[in-house]
Amino acid sequence: MGCCGQRRTVSVRPPVARAITAGPVGATPAPNQVPRPASAAATGATAPLRYVRQSGIIVRGPVTGKQYAFTAAKPVQQVDAQDAAGLLRTSWFRRA
Repeated sequence: MGCCGQRRTVSVRPPVARAITAGPVGATPAPNQVPRPASAAATGATAPLRYVRQSGIIVRGPVTGKQYAFTAAKPVQQVDAQDAAGLLRTSWFRRA
């Protein structure tokens, strides 16, 4: 049993990996395929999240594995955009 004020760690399961197939090097995409914009990882995008509980917490991002520390004094943190979706699925975080 934990004590009040004891730091907790939350682990959110990462999404299931999908297979990605690529054509030969230098091949042009099929006419019905539209090139996708750069991923959040490539752009370094972040999202501000607010931790809604009172006690402090350290969470590990479900995609990147980065650790984020939220406290009562600093409940809003910039989180990698890839991790934000998984953390928002819990009841502990909201968009800031």
